[in-house]
Formats: sequence, C-alpha cells, structure tokens
Amino acid sequence: MRQQHGNLEKNALLMAPLSLLALSACNGIPSSSSSQANDLALLQSKTYSKASLSCNPVSSGSNYAIDYNLGLAARLYYSPAGQPHYSKVEDYITKGKDLGVDLFFNQVNVIPTYFSEGFPSEAGPAFETPDGTVLMEWFGIRYNSLLRLTANQQPGDYQLAILSDDGVIVSASVDGSGKLTPLINNDDVHATKMGCATSAITMSADSHIPIQIDYFQGPRYYITNMLLWRRIPDRTVASSPIDPSCGLTGENSFYDSTKRPSVPNQNFQDLLNRGWEVVPPENFLLPMQNPLNPCYPPNNIVQG
Repeated sequence: MRQQHGNLEKNALLMAPLSLLALSACNGIPSSSSSQANDLALLQSKTYSKASLSCNPVSSGSNYAIDYNLGLAARLYYSPAGQPHYSKVEDYITKGKDLGVDLFFNQVNVIPTYFSEGFPSEAGPAFETPDGTVLMEWFGIRYNSLLRLTANQQPGDYQLAILSDDGVIVSASVDGSGKLTPLINNDDVHATKMGCATSAITMSADSHIPIQIDYFQGPRYYITNMLLWRRIPDRTVASSPIDPSCGLTGENSFYDSTKRPSVPNQNFQDLLNRGWEVVPPENFLLPMQNPLNPCYPPNNIVQG
C-alpha cells in the first residue's frame, strides 16, 4: 500500500509504441485502416504531466497498471474557501471545484487507512488546492470505468457492494442505454460501512458496463473505499440479494484499524467465505475518453 508521497516508486516510464488496432480490439471498437492514422495521432496527443498525475494512490497493490487499457480514471474535487463542509457526495461534484489533476486506479481497493499526507503526484509532492492546502479531508473523487468479465469468469448475475468511510454512490448503466442508474447509496459522513446493491446486474462474456463511483472524504483522518462483488447463481435470490453484513458500520467492523496497515478481521473473512471479493483489476476497462492508462509503464504519454 502506498500511503506517503515519500514512498513513491522510482521506476522510470519505459517508451514503447502501441498498436491502435490492438487498442480498438481490446475495447470492442471496430477500426478501419483509413481511420487508424488519424485515430492514433489523436490518442497519442493526450499527454500527462507527472506533477498533475497520481497512479493508484492510497491503494493496495502496485502503483502501476497491469495493462495499457485497464483501470479507472478519476477526478479530484475540493470545496473552495468559503464553502461549507458538505455531507453529501453529489455536493462535492456539483458545487466543488475540479482540482485539475488526473488519478488512475487499478481497482477500488482502499482498505481502512490513516490518511494524513494527501495524494502524491508522480513528481513527488502531494497535490495542493490553490491556497496551498494538502487535501486530507473534505474532498470528493469521481471514478469512471467499464465493468467486464474476464475469460475465466462465469457469466451470470453479480451483486455489488461497497465498504466506505465516508460516503459513496455507485451507479452503472445496466440496461445498455448508457444512462447511469444508482445501485448503491452509501452516502453521508460515517465510519466504515457496508452498502449493498439491492438487485443484481447481469454480466455476459461481452458485457462492458459503464460504472461511476462518486466518493467523498469528510473529516480526517481515516478513509476506506473498497468495491466488492459476488456471483449469485440463483436468479430467485438475485432479485433481492441480502447479506447479513449489509449496513454494518464501525471503524473496526471489517478491519482492525488500530494497526498500520490495518488488517482484516473475522467479519471481512466471513464476507470472503460467502463469495464476496474485491473486484479485481482485470475487470476494469478504461472508457474511450481515457483509452490509454498513463500509469502503465510502456505508454509514452507522460511528460516530466
């Protein structure tokens, strides 16, 4: 887990060209030879500055993406001076200010963490608001990705759940229209709490379901944001899935946060035993507005 900007990995970003044909195929988008040159030029024109980029911050696992088209793209929002400390995530997105930085996550897997040094940039220093404040509290994050199955995962009905401190709303386009529908409302200021979708989503082998996760951190210092899922084989259960831990709240409900890093307790182990898992990195496909993950080392789209 990376918690401090002083612990950034120092691996240099390697340089390697990418095939537009391969990119299009992986995203399920047809490509014609007449348009490849223009499309490739457009994709390669997108560059990122290390000073305004953060790779998998405050999360478990490697800082760097496992493939060039996988991950979640995210934006960071804050409340300018003079605005109140909001207790609803939508207020940070609609009334707050976009900090103008790019965050890329491998998955949504921020275990209960003592968060005191902000979001480290790939250049080293933590991001600051215009008045010089390092964001440790009262901020929002909007994640976007496409949820898919891998070749070794079984199609069927899946239930989503979230462990969060503080509030989060998980939305997805479940009917193919592209319109996002809230599936989990785990909003408000609270300690780590499990919020559960009350209906399942049907995943096929070729599903690419748009998903949006709006999260906010209220008062310092602890944060949690973990997206879970489980496959539900019985459609009669999928119409109203229930887990005994849905709604369970408490700083140490699922992890012992007195330890650093925090460690899972029996409640979390029970979730795993009931078929839950943190949604793996392989299941998040970047949307086409962010087709290349700058945190995948071979991508030549990060500037010093």
